[in-house]
Amino acid sequence: MSELRRRSRRISERALAMLCSACVGALLVGDAAAVERVTDLDTAASFPASAVGSTGVLYVAWQDARGPDDDLYGQAYAADGETLWAPNGIPLVATARNQRTPIVTPDGEGGVIVVWMDARNGGTDVYAQRFDVAGTPLWEPADGIPVAVTPGGKDDTKVVSDGQSGCFIAWEDWRQGNQDIFGQHLNSDGEAMWEPDGGVVCGAPGHQYDPFISADGAGGVVVAWWDVAFPHWRVAAQRMCADGARAWPDAGTPVSLTEGNQAAPQIVGDTRGGAYVFWVDYRADGGTFTNFDLYSQHVTADGARAWGDEGRPLCTAIGMQQTVSAIPDGAGGAYIAWTDQRELFDDLYAQRLLADASWAWPADGLPVSTERGRQRDARLAADGDSLLVAWYDYRRESEDATPQDLYIQRFDKDGAPAMDVGGKPVVTEDGVRLAMQIHARNGRVAITWMDRRDAGAEPDVHAWLGALASQ
Repeated sequence: MSELRRRSRRISERALAMLCSACVGALLVGDAAAVERVTDLDTAASFPASAVGSTGVLYVAWQDARGPDDDLYGQAYAADGETLWAPNGIPLVATARNQRTPIVTPDGEGGVIVVWMDARNGGTDVYAQRFDVAGTPLWEPADGIPVAVTPGGKDDTKVVSDGQSGCFIAWEDWRQGNQDIFGQHLNSDGEAMWEPDGGVVCGAPGHQYDPFISADGAGGVVVAWWDVAFPHWRVAAQRMCADGARAWPDAGTPVSLTEGNQAAPQIVGDTRGGAYVFWVDYRADGGTFTNFDLYSQHVTADGARAWGDEGRPLCTAIGMQQTVSAIPDGAGGAYIAWTDQRELFDDLYAQRLLADASWAWPADGLPVSTERGRQRDARLAADGDSLLVAWYDYRRESEDATPQDLYIQRFDKDGAPAMDVGGKPVVTEDGVRLAMQIHARNGRVAITWMDRRDAGAEPDVHAWLGALASQ
């Protein structure tokens, strides 16, 4: 890329940042919000993952093709937006063969833990490393500690902090010939606390997909997954103690015994040893795959289904509800958002579950955005009494192009929006965006994503940084 083109692109991005500050700042942020180009390279920087540490530092890690193989690079931003590491990031892991698809979680001491898929041994293995605020690796060896190095593929890793500067990890694993769920607990020194190469979360016959993981509030985690070993797809959950012992039946606790398929779970810990599970439910579909609903269950610390064997409806509006996101609300409950086709095209709705098991907002959800075109794949963050929702937005869709914009909305704890129902734009420049995440902490908000703005160009990593105004 020529230097002239780089300068021209930077100027246009500054103008875009000013535009975003003007349109979002009045209603969302107290000081200027800015779109930051995390990378500005001729080679691909893709699939970013991000987290905000305990001191407010935003960490971003991504898959980077500037070397002969894919490596992992990272960047850090102080709470005030100052860039802490070198331009275009620093190498986090740059060893033999490919390192890909990082995921991250704060370490609780101002740093970050990065987990990734690694091909250095010729297969697909899971590795991890912990970094301080300077980007220095804290575990040995510096190029990552092996979490699971076994024959058979591994995929779909998830990570959550253990609250003691370590982490819990869950993933799909084929070492036993079918698709199972395995996990590991790494302590603050990177030592494996469970069996070497991971312990079995669920090794039942058939295949288990799509693990999600949440701290249980008692030193362990609850893992939920989608199980196709039954006559119908089933969502099940398992509580894993800090030492790797399974607290519930070996095959997990089914969240509902109702006939009909269940899929795509999301999980939020209840802070009392159990968890809330939300999923896509086909019980009313009749085999047509045109009427997906959303259901929920509270699995208690002892593995009991607190809301009965059928679970509770979260949304049973006409049409399809899917692509659920859920996070803790900070008060023992949860915020949930989903893609909704009750009006034919994709819209976004949200709900709040209170700690007393009641729904705080209207039945079947509160509209987040029902604008023309499609709005989908909500990402959530909570800060104090605020819920932040970011999403992919196609309201500018036309016959000639499919612009993929990013929008944001803010709600208070009672569901009152801070903006119009349609939300406010974060990015509206033509292009394709993927791998978006949103974070909020101590009045600051950050959004990160993978961005391809020029046809045929390689993707870069972007971030949007700002501060919340008082409500």
